[in-house]
This record gives sequence, structure tokens and C-alpha cells, in this order.
Amino acid sequence: MSNEAKPILVGRLWRDPDCAGEPLAEQHRRPDGQVVVSWAVDPETLRGPVWLEVIGEEPGDPSGL
Repeated sequence: MSNEAKPILVGRLWRDPDCAGEPLAEQHRRPDGQVVVSWAVDPETLRGPVWLEVIGEEPGDPSGL
């Protein structure tokens, strides 16, 4: 078994405001603090509003996203 810390899921990006269906992307925080995004769709194809679901922490200043 590995002793390496695993990335923690911190957010999901949705097309639906009710966070239903499949997420467009997921954000993970690595043990070094870096946040990485894994896209399920090509982000260049997105048009219109999307919603960010913050997981496990209080939402902060949205200008920092």
C-alpha cells in the first residue's frame, strides 16, 4: 500500500444549476496545494453559463476562481 497522499476533490463544474447529470469537469487539490482540473468535455466547446459546486469547503471570493 502506498503512503502517498491522494488528491482531494474540491469542486465540480456543471451545465445544470441543480448539479444534475454528468459533471463537465472536476477540480482536485494535490498534496502540494496545487489545484488541477480534469475535463470530461473539451472546454473550448462550452457556451453559456456553467455552475461550480464547491465540495468540502466554504465558497470564498468568486473572483479568485
